[in-house]
Amino acid sequence: MKYQANSSKHKKEKKEIPQQENKISPKLDSTDEMLKKHSDTLLYVFTGLAFLMSMIFFNPDVSVGGDDSTYLENAYKFACGIAFPDWHGPFYPIFLSFFYVIFGFKIIMFKMISVLFFTFSVFFTYKIFAKKANTFTAVSLSLISVFSMMLLNYASTTYSEPMFMFMQSLLLYLYFEFSEKEESWRESLGYTKKIILAYSSLAVLAYLTFQVRSVAVALVPGIFILLLIEKKKKPAIVFFSATAVFHLLVSLYRKIVWNKASVSFMEQLDANFLVNPYKPQYGYETLGGFFKRFYDNCALYLSKHLMKLFGFMDYDARKYSYTLAVIIIIIFLAVGVYIFKKNRKLFVVFAYVIVMVGVTFFMVQKLWDQERLIMIYFPMIAGLVIYTLNQAFEYKDKIVSKIFVAVIFFLVARQTFAKGDFDLSNNFDTGSYTSYTDDWRNYMTASKWASENLPQGSVIACRKSQMSWMASQGSKNVKFYGIYKLYSSDPDSMQHYLLDSIKATHVIMANLRLNPYELNGKTITTIRYSLRNLTAKYPYSLKLIKQFGDKEPAYLFEFVDCKNVNLDNLLCCVLVSPENRFAWEQVGVLCITSKDYDKVIFYMEEAMKFVKDDPKLPYFEAIAYNYKGDKANALKKIEESIAIDASDGEVFYNKAVVLYEMQRYQESIEALNKAAVLNYNQQTIESLLRAVKKHLN
Repeated sequence: MKYQANSSKHKKEKKEIPQQENKISPKLDSTDEMLKKHSDTLLYVFTGLAFLMSMIFFNPDVSVGGDDSTYLENAYKFACGIAFPDWHGPFYPIFLSFFYVIFGFKIIMFKMISVLFFTFSVFFTYKIFAKKANTFTAVSLSLISVFSMMLLNYASTTYSEPMFMFMQSLLLYLYFEFSEKEESWRESLGYTKKIILAYSSLAVLAYLTFQVRSVAVALVPGIFILLLIEKKKKPAIVFFSATAVFHLLVSLYRKIVWNKASVSFMEQLDANFLVNPYKPQYGYETLGGFFKRFYDNCALYLSKHLMKLFGFMDYDARKYSYTLAVIIIIIFLAVGVYIFKKNRKLFVVFAYVIVMVGVTFFMVQKLWDQERLIMIYFPMIAGLVIYTLNQAFEYKDKIVSKIFVAVIFFLVARQTFAKGDFDLSNNFDTGSYTSYTDDWRNYMTASKWASENLPQGSVIACRKSQMSWMASQGSKNVKFYGIYKLYSSDPDSMQHYLLDSIKATHVIMANLRLNPYELNGKTITTIRYSLRNLTAKYPYSLKLIKQFGDKEPAYLFEFVDCKNVNLDNLLCCVLVSPENRFAWEQVGVLCITSKDYDKVIFYMEEAMKFVKDDPKLPYFEAIAYNYKGDKANALKKIEESIAIDASDGEVFYNKAVVLYEMQRYQESIEALNKAAVLNYNQQTIESLLRAVKKHLN
């Protein structure tokens, strides 16, 4: 009877547990039931589809933004013992450095790692929602994710986003797994050991996730507080202690190996607290400034970028709305309230998204305005919305959620197939730069050529050193030095900076668009203005090595110590600084001296497009026309010169000469009289005057 009594009690307990689970379990319809039967198969289908679509949209080029190339450069520097990657999420380049040490610099390999990260993020996100929501939600969000152009565009980049998406999905998956198993561990041997192993690994993963993206700083305190709320004191203590110990070990490593004095989180976060990360002199943000930042970012990322991700706005749209952002916030809060009431486990995902997005909006400056900052949470946001619609609206076999998913999938897929490039022939060609516009294609080609053809040890000044380094495939033969601001307007200071401080031997001057999306003639002028200031006093200091491209060309110059007058170097000067009148005048003098009159005419016409008020330019052209025997054009150009400046006696004298040769003797005398008034050489004037009067007589 004792055995039977215990057995009855055991049966009673088993009855109560399912009832409790049914209270929060999702309501299933025929579609849910059908999908649930094939859930495991669908998991691998979508995982494979994520990989396949990533391959179709694979881009062998790094982005023009520069962050992704910076990660690779930091990985190289870490692997070579040059520098510890403090900036741009240190763990990602540290992770990549191990592959660099083993395989060398292989851009395709680095990008394939990102593809795998994205693929497994789809895998774990599916598993989370299939288990904590329902299979319909997991299938729907996976379907939308693997056809999202934005996600696919980043899947093969070396930005940290694919790695972060993988780590956050793995982190949440493990959290749920450990939470479920913790109860069973209590009744088994080795409970404490299992808790320590599980939550220590979770702590390390959370810490490393923060080291991938600084906004994840909220993860550690967030998980700790959540464990306390769930009354899991021992896991909470283990998690917090493991985080502290791991942080201490990392800090000691940085101090001992890299001589890094700072051991706080603030080193990575410091840039986020600045008003402008590019202008530290503006100081740190105020409390009011952070709230203004949050307000602006809500509008930018919710009403613009999130709507693009859902397919409601065109991929290239730039408008945003504060009103729409407020509506989206209200809708999402309603989603949170519903999930909190119906599914406390899934609410953990909602809380994670809210906290991470909220921290992002507070921490990042408005100027970033990049879709990737919210894109990493898009699959979870989509899953939460789909689940709510699926569970809250049961009308006609949950038709509302099915229509919503169908519409979103249509919008997302339409955008992907309309904008996507399905020419796969260059997907793994790292030297063609087919994804770039002309300005960047020419810049990257110039950088690649320089790394392969310039003497070993050359130092090349350029605007985007990380991009140039990428084009060189991590070459050690040359060094690219980035110039990101104008050092000085003084020619001597500029010369000292370029030739003595950074010891540049060459420079790449490109026509990189100020706005990458618009070809409007506005370009990034840092390098051009630096060279303009240099050549203002040293016009012969540049030698053109090679021009790359005809549209939006890039130029590779060599710095030379040339004090003698040289036409080629002067042409480099006017190429850099087309408003340099002295250089144009010297070009005219040299061409006249060498009797190349066609060049005089050509170059002076070019000069007058940029220098409107220099009387010498049309005057030199007049001389060239005169020597060519074209008296009419010679006279025309002299008149243009006089119209600019009528105070040069030499010009009037030559006007008299041209008029004399055109047999317009009376006008020639008038020009000579004007030359005399302007104190031109009297003897020369009288000689021509006698010849003119002889013809008049």
